[in-house]
Amino acid sequence: MSLPTPLTHIRQHWQRLTTQHGRAGAVLLLVLAALLVGSVVYTLEAEAPWGKTVQKRLAKGRELDVPEYRIIGLWWASIASAASAALLLATYRSWLPKKKDKLPQQSRGAPAWFWAAILAITLLGAWERAPRLHHSLWNDEEYSLRVYSHGEWVQKDGVTLFKPVTWEKTLFDNGHGNNHVFTAAATRISLSIWRTFTGAPAGAFDEAALRMPSFLSSLVTIIFVGWLGCQMGGPAVGLAAAALLAISPWHIRYSAESKGYSTMLAFMAVNLAAALLASREGRLRWWLIFAVTEAGYLLCFAGSLYVAAAVNLFLAAEFWISGRHRDILKLVGFNLLGAIPVIWWMGPSVPQIMAYLNNPDSPRLDMGWPWLRDLLSGWAIGWGHTNPLPELHTGSSWEMEMAHAGWPFKMLMLGVLPALALLGFVAAWRKPASQFLGVTAVTVAAALAYAHTALKHQPMWVWYLIYTVIPMVLVLPLGVQLLTRHRPRLEAGLLTLLVGAFAWVTWDSTAKIREHDRQPIRETVEYVRLQAPTALTGTFGVSDRQAESYDHDVHVLKTPADLDALIKDAETRSLPLYIYLCGESVTGPRHPELFQRVKKSGEFEMLTHLRGTEEMFGYHVYRWRGSQG
Repeated sequence: MSLPTPLTHIRQHWQRLTTQHGRAGAVLLLVLAALLVGSVVYTLEAEAPWGKTVQKRLAKGRELDVPEYRIIGLWWASIASAASAALLLATYRSWLPKKKDKLPQQSRGAPAWFWAAILAITLLGAWERAPRLHHSLWNDEEYSLRVYSHGEWVQKDGVTLFKPVTWEKTLFDNGHGNNHVFTAAATRISLSIWRTFTGAPAGAFDEAALRMPSFLSSLVTIIFVGWLGCQMGGPAVGLAAAALLAISPWHIRYSAESKGYSTMLAFMAVNLAAALLASREGRLRWWLIFAVTEAGYLLCFAGSLYVAAAVNLFLAAEFWISGRHRDILKLVGFNLLGAIPVIWWMGPSVPQIMAYLNNPDSPRLDMGWPWLRDLLSGWAIGWGHTNPLPELHTGSSWEMEMAHAGWPFKMLMLGVLPALALLGFVAAWRKPASQFLGVTAVTVAAALAYAHTALKHQPMWVWYLIYTVIPMVLVLPLGVQLLTRHRPRLEAGLLTLLVGAFAWVTWDSTAKIREHDRQPIRETVEYVRLQAPTALTGTFGVSDRQAESYDHDVHVLKTPADLDALIKDAETRSLPLYIYLCGESVTGPRHPELFQRVKKSGEFEMLTHLRGTEEMFGYHVYRWRGSQG
């Protein structure tokens, strides 16, 4: 019995697709077709930006909020998604790899001992980073936990209740431009898994569970940076690059922080590896990984857009110069494919981020020498150039390290490392460009980010360029290799000396990052509760709201009248009263009346000072003298 003509036609077309592009290519086209249909249906069925929800809020003269941005962003995302899917389907013969397009295997293999050594280096990196999993959350982390990933404690009818964050806010709230949406979702899932296995209540959280996605991502980054180094200069260069990253103070600092930087670096390292393999072998799998990981790091941190632009420009230039013009079409096609999930997920965030960047009240830094000096200091020791009031914190800075360092530190940091970096950059500007993207493209991306931000005078903190740790750890061993002129034994010896010297001179600064809490919020609350479990508590100034995740009943004081009311409540209920302040040097100028009242009126006695790694994140604890009665 013969099949009906339409079914016969479909089967023949499917066989032709699988013959030309493989089963994976045919499945990809089916997914795009489903996406096209789904996007069109969503466009027709979902509420439009001019629907009643958005217009009702505008009619009241109120600013748009997350629900309205979700409606607007997803509707336009569906339009863009449908157009992208339609274009990709119409042009698939131009960009979708064919079986005959596979290039000869050119990837440089690595011996078994290389992977055994990479495993040992990764375990070392895990040992360096693991203590930070259990540190107290600090300002930015607690804000992300409370606003995007977990929830907050609120007072209702005299009772403190936990109010969980909605998934809508986790995925789409970006009013301050600081929701690293992929990581926010990953940390929320990680917390849910922790609660499932431990039976913890909905309002509970665990710092290690919260930071686990970032921690695991940091280990992935070490592995792939080692592989990239191996492809650039051989196993010795790869092992040195992985080891330098494993002991890098700056990378350690952000490896166990529940923000998007560590996950961004992992996606970026895999993306660079996939770009190299796609360029060499032309396989669909590598192009797909390239597209997915590019979307991944953009969703982790939108500021990585400069890296995506630079990587693609370098690849396009290589393909054009070598006459591989069809590969340019593949590059365009897979970039458009990777853009689709970014369009959907970031659609509601884009107008919020743009509003934040253009808001004159958003914090802006002078993009001059002090900014660059902090970046260089971050590369070297993981700290900024200055860290005021060193007697009041447990951290470090370039100034402090230089003041106490001997000649080995100064010789390495001011002479050897800059010279090797310069040689490494020279070595990296070789063909093919795809082999050295981890150095060249990422460095150019950082320069583009700096120049664009300086011209537009938009907010950008030094750690936005944390991705420069990748070229930093790659250029140094490349510089050693160029210096030794491919004499393997000398190269291996100097690379071992380089890693050992860097570990030695940064040991003190790395130990401070590993061992000391940046902001001891949890320790401060534990101290107060150990003193008086039923005490009333108040706080104001720096990180005032950040205390709420650990001290659910704390009173955030805004005016002297708030303090008077809290004192009266303590008197009425015969309860002790504690006030703890974060960063007195900053809190004092912000709230001069409250600060003078607590510190100098004589009504309060100072009990202890719990130091952070910066003075502005250390806590002073005061007790109301009436508590003793």
